[in-house]
Amino acid sequence: MEVRAGLLVEGTDGLTVGSVTVDDPAPHEVLVRTAACGLCRSDLHGLEGTLRPPLPSVLGHEASGIVEAVGSAVSGFAPGDHVVACISRFCGACPACARHETWLCQRRDQPPLSRPESSPPRLTHDGLPADPFLGVGGLAEAFLVHEHSLVRVSKDVPLDIAALLGCGVLTGYGTVVNRARVRPGESVVVVGCGGVGLSAIQAAALAGASPIIAVDLHDHALALASELGATVTINASSDNPVKMVRGLTAGGADHAIEAIGLPGTMEDVVDMIRPGGTAYLIGIAPIPSTMELSAFRLVWFNRGVQGVLMGANHFRRDIPELVDLYLAGRLDLDRLLTDRIPLDQASAGFDAMRSGSLGRSAVVFS
Repeated sequence: MEVRAGLLVEGTDGLTVGSVTVDDPAPHEVLVRTAACGLCRSDLHGLEGTLRPPLPSVLGHEASGIVEAVGSAVSGFAPGDHVVACISRFCGACPACARHETWLCQRRDQPPLSRPESSPPRLTHDGLPADPFLGVGGLAEAFLVHEHSLVRVSKDVPLDIAALLGCGVLTGYGTVVNRARVRPGESVVVVGCGGVGLSAIQAAALAGASPIIAVDLHDHALALASELGATVTINASSDNPVKMVRGLTAGGADHAIEAIGLPGTMEDVVDMIRPGGTAYLIGIAPIPSTMELSAFRLVWFNRGVQGVLMGANHFRRDIPELVDLYLAGRLDLDRLLTDRIPLDQASAGFDAMRSGSLGRSAVVFS
């Protein structure tokens, strides 16, 4: 199958829209006709080279669509199913999967989840194997993945909305629910009010947290954060967020979440938590990058620092639950998806992300 895709190509700056050949499904693979693909900061890191995918590479990983064909050994999906892709593909047999930590699967980049080198590649561009970014390559008219990369969703949820569930919403919401396990009355601060941070704010509101403090550099982002559940907002371009959070919470928040992926703001959230509190680092930082922390303060104040990958998810459980919350009107994803754009405008969508655009943008395929 020949499809149009958003590519990173050797010797070319920026995103290129070109043609990709998608192979037929192997026994455990599913071919999906893409409906929508959210633009995520991890894709931006790939575009800018701070994450280094092999080239050529098809960007995009926050994708939804309709099953077009299935491999001979696939039993859980059929043509016509509405599905969401997730990078937390799992083998089900490695030590992480045996611990029920499938989002940490140690074989997600190995066969059978990927194809062996002796097999034809899933994607090719100009005759060369093309890398599906983060195992999905969803910024294309179709994508081909192992069946353990997909979850079936209700046809009642619009597919452009459903796409957001595969990464941004899952990461923010899952951090609050699966890892922090926020309880009613606990204080939560979220630094970064993009799609991931806004999802964390909504989860904190559903959990009964108070106060819920949103920190960002842009007033429009903070306004949306307030609409989605934040009770206090701080513009870090004019105020000292660490000082203000400590003042608002009598010494520090119970939970502080960094949803950007910058070492400086990661250091800040550690200073925002109370003695005994925990900072959760969920933004993907560029490679290489480091952060500096006071070893004395970590011990003396009994502070916890926890990296959280993809909201510590079990996506085949969590994504249907998120769909139920959305359909019940308890999770607002319509305002989270603020821009729907065609593939040809994907580069402009990434430019908007750099400038602090509101909410989440998604490339929508006809």
